[in-house]
Amino acid sequence: LLGMSIRLSYGLPLAILATSPLLLWLTRGTDVPGQRRAPGVIVTYALLFFLGIFPSCVWSHLAFVVAPILVLVAVLGDRFEAALLARSRGAAWAWRGVFVLLVGVAAFGTARTGQDIRRWYPVPLELPRASLRVSSTQAELLRGVTRFVEDCSESSASIFVAPDIPLVYFLTDRLNPSPYDLLIPGNMDSDLIIRRLEEEHTKCLVYNPRMYPEFPPFEELFPELSLYISTKYRLAAVIGRGSSKWYGLVRRSGA
Repeated sequence: LLGMSIRLSYGLPLAILATSPLLLWLTRGTDVPGQRRAPGVIVTYALLFFLGIFPSCVWSHLAFVVAPILVLVAVLGDRFEAALLARSRGAAWAWRGVFVLLVGVAAFGTARTGQDIRRWYPVPLELPRASLRVSSTQAELLRGVTRFVEDCSESSASIFVAPDIPLVYFLTDRLNPSPYDLLIPGNMDSDLIIRRLEEEHTKCLVYNPRMYPEFPPFEELFPELSLYISTKYRLAAVIGRGSSKWYGLVRRSGA
């Protein structure tokens, strides 16, 4: 069920976007005088918005592009209904029934999603800079990393977090000495990060050993930075437990 849901969540928006110009042309006879440009503008905007803002293939990122697709569904659905109504009133009412059914299914899914979110994230974080509800695993990690940073560094000192948990900067109210909040392969300068860490003499570092599943291990992606961290820093704390663990690192004496 989960796999099918993920495939549908990708496939349906892509199918709607791909077929929207064709549907717009096929239903051109339903254009209302004086409003003929509006549907074309909406279709063009939805296509460009999707291609311009869809950040990656990560499933959750689909949330960024759902809004214009829903607007597109409403506009094309209205034109499709008008085209059916011109041919058969019965077909138009059948289409309305299908549309109401789909809206009902979506409303039911939305209600269930709200219940699931409350069940998945039942623990108040209760930190000075965040009080939202999270999972028990997230609460343990975020509370633990906050304690580590507060014990390890002065409030005015910088810390460094690698590769993918920039939330730690906000929760601990610490500055990042580098210009990168996320270490993502591509336009990233490891030498610049190393230089900034040396200039700031950054004492504390938080490391997530579970690199993004889409990428190779950290030491393969960033060998110079990985070597620098392992040479200049030592393990001071293991935050979390089981498969969800972060490492608190401290600069070695004399490094």
